[in-house]
Amino acid sequence: MSIIKSMNGSNYRLTAASLYLLAAGSIPATAFAQDSGTDDESIEEVVVVGSQISGVDTTGILPVTVLGSDDLAAIGVSSTEDLLRSLPQAGEIEFNSDETGTSSNNVRGDIASLNLRGLGADATLSLLNGRRMVMHPGSQTRNGVPTHFVNLNTVPSMGVKRIEVLRDGAAALYGSDAVAGVVNTVLDDDYEGFQVGVRYGGSEGTSLDETTIRLRGGIAVNGGATNLTFFASVYDRTGLPCEERDYCTVADKREFLPDRFSGDTSARNNSGLTPFGVFRAGVGTGDFGPDATGFTRIQVSQNGANITDGGGRFHFEPTGFSNGVPSGNPGLDLDTGGIPGDLRFNFHAPGFKLISPDTKRNNFFGTMTHEFDGGLEFFSELAYYDAETKTRFAPHVVSGSNNFIVPASSYYNPFGAVGNPNRLPGLDLATVPAEGLDIDIDSLRLLSAGPRTVTVDNDSYRVLGGLRGTLGDWDWESALYHSAAESVDRSRQGSRTLFYEAVSRTDASAYNPFDGVGGTTSQNGDEFVVDVLRSVETELTAFDIRLSNPALWNLPAGEVGAAVGAEFRTEEWSDDRDPRLDGSVTFTNPLTGEFFSSDLLGISATPDSSGDRDVVSAFAEFLVPILADVPLVQSLDAQLAVRFEDYNDVGNITRPKVALAWRVSDWLQLRGAFSEGFRAPNLETINQSRVSRFSNGQEDFLRCQVTDDDLACSGPIITETLGNQALEPEESENTSLGIVLQPLEWLTVTADYWKIEQEGLVGVFGRDSTLVEDIVLRSQGSSSPAVLRFAPTAEDEAAAAAFNAATGRNIAAVGELRFVEQTFENLGPRTTEGIDVAVEFDFPDTAIGEFTLKLNYAYLAEFEQTASPRTTALLAAIADPQFQADFGIDESDTNSDLVGSLIKAERHPRVRASLRATWRNDGWGAGLSGRYVGEVFDLDVTSNIDDVPYTVNRFVSLSGYAQYDFDDGGTRNRVLEGTRVRLGVNNLFDRDASLFPDPSVGYSSALHSNRGRYFYVDLNKRF
Repeated sequence: MSIIKSMNGSNYRLTAASLYLLAAGSIPATAFAQDSGTDDESIEEVVVVGSQISGVDTTGILPVTVLGSDDLAAIGVSSTEDLLRSLPQAGEIEFNSDETGTSSNNVRGDIASLNLRGLGADATLSLLNGRRMVMHPGSQTRNGVPTHFVNLNTVPSMGVKRIEVLRDGAAALYGSDAVAGVVNTVLDDDYEGFQVGVRYGGSEGTSLDETTIRLRGGIAVNGGATNLTFFASVYDRTGLPCEERDYCTVADKREFLPDRFSGDTSARNNSGLTPFGVFRAGVGTGDFGPDATGFTRIQVSQNGANITDGGGRFHFEPTGFSNGVPSGNPGLDLDTGGIPGDLRFNFHAPGFKLISPDTKRNNFFGTMTHEFDGGLEFFSELAYYDAETKTRFAPHVVSGSNNFIVPASSYYNPFGAVGNPNRLPGLDLATVPAEGLDIDIDSLRLLSAGPRTVTVDNDSYRVLGGLRGTLGDWDWESALYHSAAESVDRSRQGSRTLFYEAVSRTDASAYNPFDGVGGTTSQNGDEFVVDVLRSVETELTAFDIRLSNPALWNLPAGEVGAAVGAEFRTEEWSDDRDPRLDGSVTFTNPLTGEFFSSDLLGISATPDSSGDRDVVSAFAEFLVPILADVPLVQSLDAQLAVRFEDYNDVGNITRPKVALAWRVSDWLQLRGAFSEGFRAPNLETINQSRVSRFSNGQEDFLRCQVTDDDLACSGPIITETLGNQALEPEESENTSLGIVLQPLEWLTVTADYWKIEQEGLVGVFGRDSTLVEDIVLRSQGSSSPAVLRFAPTAEDEAAAAAFNAATGRNIAAVGELRFVEQTFENLGPRTTEGIDVAVEFDFPDTAIGEFTLKLNYAYLAEFEQTASPRTTALLAAIADPQFQADFGIDESDTNSDLVGSLIKAERHPRVRASLRATWRNDGWGAGLSGRYVGEVFDLDVTSNIDDVPYTVNRFVSLSGYAQYDFDDGGTRNRVLEGTRVRLGVNNLFDRDASLFPDPSVGYSSALHSNRGRYFYVDLNKRF
């Protein structure tokens, strides 16, 4: 056992991992202590993530990054989300509070996820005091697959003693999800005294500001045998309006781009869903079904001239804008076809969107420990978190996917019945009969309904109780804990039923969708806008027992340490959708007969879903000294571990790990590890009910070529996705090699090469790939059962015959697309590798104080996604140039952009780096931190010269602070005693987030920050 003396002479015991960290310079010893300002600097036993054996020296085995109190201060963060961004080994912050979608199917609210190595937020295991945390209830799809993650904002910032990041696979020790590594947040559970802190900060030139109030207290009773500790914090942030950032003021980003990219309409994010509206004239037939669409389009003429296109499509526009005819609405003309590009809608106009939401957050964490006579100790935790965010988006829309029909009898229908005061004069009865025509709303922005507002309430709690003690030579610990979380998403949405009632009235009280503002100015849309709730809950209940012996038996090179343990846990997930969304309240179009299982405009139906699983696991770990004190070998030690986990839904799996540490000399150390990992499919991918999603402006590749209907190339496409109970766990192999150099007492350099190979990744084949696969099968005389269409019409038959005659193909006629069906599958492998380098300079004793400088560098050498066998076969089938010419498709029309090297693509920069420096001298202190994020590509925006993607520039930010601690400065003023004042500036040089043209907000919240220069003051008082 290794014992190190603390500064006041008391003893504390370190695990082998802790000793490595001290020797390798990953953290200074003082980083373990919370910035409490007390005179007692003794340190309790430290258990660092990566080993379950306490008291055994495995110096050099573990690549662990630890952030202590000085590091947290230098970064100058106000939330866990900001802290995660400072870790170079973290990929994009996939889920964060600034990334809010317009649908409740997006995960929204006060959230922060960790994404080590860029492998996804679900490939990193998050622990709190060494035990699992409950999953955040909400999820969001990434490449078609719902991702579940731990919300690290639930951890109270006041009580964080340190944050440990194990940059290595650890499934053999901790089980599922530890593919890329483990993050363990350690809170202080043995504090005496009381503290209060206040922090206030704001973003320069904006209305965003933040206030945090922190409380911390602890007391020892029963002669010191019992300790009660608590932490609490209250956080309040005002949101950041989109118009306060230049890159977000307009949705169309082309004006910000160099000329060579300005022609790419992918950067034209403004919307074709405008208040002017696009419509189609026709007749509802009432026979919607597999063989009919329920609506017949009609070309309309006025005084002998066509005023719609052949498909009955027309739009409104300002008078004199083009060659339209008077519409009957003041200031508006009616013109043929779709909305012109110059009339597209800027949904980032002032008052519409918040780029960061209003946020309120409350955290509480309490612990109690009690030591009984004989050494038995009881420990417990109680945690509670709740947060509320409020944001807004541009007004509601009606799109073609709704197939929403305004009846001929509607008061404001311009093609209404004879006698309707709003029927346009001169309509030819041959095209618009006396009874009038129905009108299908193809696209419309309901401006008069006002912005869509969203409120998200997140809350969670955790209760834990356990015992620890000794049994002979074994240390043992056992705990039972339960944690639950709930996310309630409240949004204002339009009801199909209520909207139909509003537009169908036959008098002037009807809602007018044809007036160019998406509703009469005297109405505000409240009559059809309703509150919609989505409530998602998760629960985790677990019982574990662990035994550890640092000296199980002796070998010539030293003592063998061992740990064994077992765990039983239950995971639960339930998703309760609003009755208007889950199929309880439906809508059937009276004119077409089309049934909608969702009553909400623009939102596909999503039934309620739920799932649960039981997991039984067991692990064993050994730390074995192999050689010691022989030539070229001061020590050679091995870590051996294995874990078995049995799931009642996806079977069982066993994963091993072996790691070696070779200390050559006092200043040179080599290490390496190999482990196998796994990630069990989440409960949603297994149990998800059939979910429909639609995308506007998508291309039905086959129909676009085989028919002459231009609308087939830009209509909405519905995709239906179903869970798969036959999914298997994703498997992985993690290899690492490292070196630790300490040539001088004050200098430590570490370098680690790592490689992760994953197989059976859960994914979906993809909508576009399925459509292309259907074309391949049809060219071979069959078709895909996953592509469902309406029966072909006579026009479709004639168009197919013409296509076959022109190309020599023999393709059967195809009707309009109904939907594409897909399920989750275990797909192709992925290989990721890179290098981590860390350099630390530690000058504890100079004439002007103590200095520490840390540089952390992460280089991504490979991020290669291999195609699945199904995708490989598809790409081979469409490689024929003649095939591509006949059907107007190529590799880019599949999901092939998710195959191959993804470095700089999909938000994976090749290089990330961080800098942290601190200085202390008596009461004075200062810190500096820097963050570097390398360039990436926006693959959706390409040059009109050479077709290369737009490069999103690298992002560099520096932050600093200065502080004075009146205690360390030797003050005798009773008022100031125990007071620390800190002044800081984040993003010192006011660096804007790098322009990312394709997201409508103009930057990537997953990579960069929208805050700009940010000033803050932090006051802390100890009693």
